[in-house]
Amino acid sequence: MSAPSETTTTPTTPAHRIFVGNLTENVESSTLENAFAEFGKVLSVRIIKKKFKSNTFGFVDMEDLETANKAVAAINGREFDGKQVNVEIAREKSTESKPKRTSNRKTRTPKSTTTGENATTESTEASPTLNGNTTTTTTTKRRNARRNTKDVKAATTTDTTPSTTTNTAAASTAAAPATKTSKPKRERRPAANTADRQQSTTTLFVRNIPYSFDDVKLLETFKDCSPKSAHVIVNKHTNRSKGFGFVEFDDVANQQKGLSLNKLSVESRELSVKIALVPEPRDATATTPDVTTTA
Repeated sequence: MSAPSETTTTPTTPAHRIFVGNLTENVESSTLENAFAEFGKVLSVRIIKKKFKSNTFGFVDMEDLETANKAVAAINGREFDGKQVNVEIAREKSTESKPKRTSNRKTRTPKSTTTGENATTESTEASPTLNGNTTTTTTTKRRNARRNTKDVKAATTTDTTPSTTTNTAAASTAAAPATKTSKPKRERRPAANTADRQQSTTTLFVRNIPYSFDDVKLLETFKDCSPKSAHVIVNKHTNRSKGFGFVEFDDVANQQKGLSLNKLSVESRELSVKIALVPEPRDATATTPDVTTTA
């Protein structure tokens, strides 16, 4: 048998390679070559530009390590295109392979599953792993145990279904909230029938009254017609005027005088004055008992 040949590893980065950082995008390789050529022979120059303009750097290979150290000492901190560069001997790339991560999982303990009268225990067959720990291989037996468990659960559910349904129905009936009784709707009042009304002989209906008017101001508006009283209708919640009201007089003559104020302009509003409608008087003979007959 032939003896194994010796292999020699050469570093991926030469000892005389110089790293030049903090370059601008305008710096050319010829600029670096001329700067480093003052200290020795330059073998190669390579500038690497990344996606971002601020991340630009380069490498300069010198003939030997002595000239490379001189160049580093002299050029480090020198300005190129307005920026100070960072110059140092490039580091060698490590050729050693990183150790592989090993799993530290704990072994699972066997579980026992009871199915009716028979009990099935999951057995674990240990197999060694790379890191010395053991793992269990019980796929087939676990499946069997799960199937047995499902069968037992199905049988139990079938036996107890009727009673469970009955209990659930009883519980739902007992816990069901009482149905809310809807409130009877309020009956709307029938609209007033104007046929059952007649024109008043002493009262006027006044509409489009300014909202700033009250009873006193409305009475003053009709003062030349000798009014008896005046009343502005207001909202019972806000106590604000609704914009209409009534004016009452002692006789028909004064009422007719008040009608002459129809379309009178008051505070940029035109009054609308009409004869008020009042309910017809009921039949006295039908509602009032005859005193003579009663006696």
